[in-house]
Amino acid sequence: MSDIPPKRVPIPELPDEICFEIFKRCDAKTILKVKATSHYWKNTLNSYEFVYEVSEAWKSKGCSIVAHYGFTNKRNSSKDWVMSIDAVFGEPYKRTVPMVVADDGWYRLLGVENGILCFRYCSAGDKSYLLAWNSADKSTKLIPDPPGHYCNKCSFLYTFGYFPGSVHYGIVHLFKRKPRQKFWQVTMYSSAERDWVLTLTCPEYVQNLDPNYVSVDGVIYWIRWRDEKNPGTPLYIVSFLMVTYTFGQIFLPDEAKANYHCLLTHAGKLCVGATDYDHETYTSTIWKISILEEKPTWTKLFTTSGYGHPYLPALFIDDDLIQVMERYFELEDAPHMKYSIFHMTRFNAPEKTKYHLTWTEYDNFDSFYEAFR
Repeated sequence: MSDIPPKRVPIPELPDEICFEIFKRCDAKTILKVKATSHYWKNTLNSYEFVYEVSEAWKSKGCSIVAHYGFTNKRNSSKDWVMSIDAVFGEPYKRTVPMVVADDGWYRLLGVENGILCFRYCSAGDKSYLLAWNSADKSTKLIPDPPGHYCNKCSFLYTFGYFPGSVHYGIVHLFKRKPRQKFWQVTMYSSAERDWVLTLTCPEYVQNLDPNYVSVDGVIYWIRWRDEKNPGTPLYIVSFLMVTYTFGQIFLPDEAKANYHCLLTHAGKLCVGATDYDHETYTSTIWKISILEEKPTWTKLFTTSGYGHPYLPALFIDDDLIQVMERYFELEDAPHMKYSIFHMTRFNAPEKTKYHLTWTEYDNFDSFYEAFR
């Protein structure tokens, strides 16, 4: 080895291609500091090419889980908090939300994608707002909420997702104008248009949708609730293509049918968790939909089992399955005594190993709320 130190090359002499590769491996705070050094780097690192490539690179990194929890005592009042959980060690910490909400106000986390958190909230009174928040640079975008589109007594859904190959996002809103209206309607806010685009009537099969959804490459997916009155009704998934503004159906095959179902995403593909429950234990099989066509291919990934409620909110981090569970209890003889058990488990399918990330118990309402203040 030579004892002559290598020649130091000033950063400005490096080609932009090399700088891009370096910055794509940096965290958000480092990129923000570099953008503040000059107009050149601000414009360069704000370019569509860089933002898109760095967002794709960050998707494969270990990340935090963002969850919204809270107790609701009144119709228009709640004590809520947004919590981030380390996906490796399970350490939780409360996030400070970017809006001010009064005691009689409320907020809901609609979705998280590409590091952007989308909220719907009401500071006070009845008027609600939508807010897109970049927690890295603390920037916010206030979006008009279309309350005039629907009746407050009717069912409605919101979703949040990005357009494919783009830095722009959309907020999809499904609603009914009147309680007895047969068909849902849909409208969507586009960050590119900066407005709500055309309102259309949904197909007849867009009914009884679970409010939980997933977004994959510009497509929103919901699973249809099981129709107890018509048990012979086939189970299917409803899709909405944000670019073409069209709906579609994906029917569940017989081998993927179970008592409970939930949607997940893994490696850019739609997945379905099919769970059977016997009042004490559950067994879940994870299926991946490889080809989204008229007859998609269903591939069984793995099966996991355990004790607890049959429907566990779950998601993939890298190749591991994360299951998050919150059990809330209230004593009938002492309604002021409330407690909750928060539990998160990480399951590695290839190694068939499962370990608990965190188990936290709060014995009453105040301590549960104060613990994350």
